[in-house]
Formats: sequence, structure tokens, C-alpha cells
Amino acid sequence: MKILDNSGNVKNEKDEHVIIEAGNNKIIVSPADGDHKMEGIVTEYTCKWPEEGKNGKTIIKSQLTDKEKVRNATITIEAVNGKITITLEAPEETTKILLEVEDYETVK
Repeated sequence: MKILDNSGNVKNEKDEHVIIEAGNNKIIVSPADGDHKMEGIVTEYTCKWPEEGKNGKTIIKSQLTDKEKVRNATITIEAVNGKITITLEAPEETTKILLEVEDYETVK
């Protein structure tokens, strides 16, 4: 996990396992430590994957809630030439989270 400032510069890196479950109605972000789990109802969903798992983009908007506060989050899942990243950002935060996806599973 990389913590980025608003200019995209890496402020911090953590070797942490994060599971993201995303569907048309709900999204759950579960870090391995379990202390910062966030979840919310999907308010907007855009998905375009010409090559599943290789090239494409999904943008999810949600009010993600954890123990501390609500964030008006935008979650972007993007693949370029088979490399998948997930970016979490919210106007309430001064940083963004960038995750490099090691493994994924499509559930239908």
C-alpha cells in the first residue's frame, strides 16, 4: 500500500494485505489489521473492461464509513497491460491510497 499526497508523491509505504469486495450495491475495504475496515453503499458505478483483468477501468463512488468518519470516496480500479491498481481518494482526506493488486477473483 502506498500513501500518496495530492500531487501523487509517495509519502509512506506499508506492506499490508488489503481485501476489497466491490459489487454494484456495496463496497467493503478490509485491511489485514481489521482496525480500519470501511464500507458503504455504491452511489455511482462505471465499468468498462475491453479485456477483463488486462485492460480496463471501474470507477465506484461511495460514502465509505469506518469507526471514525464518513468519506465521500472515489475508488478507481484500473488495469493497464495486466497490471491492476486500485486508488482510493476522498475530498475529506489530504492523502490518497494506492494499492497494487496481486490477486483478484471475479464472482458472478
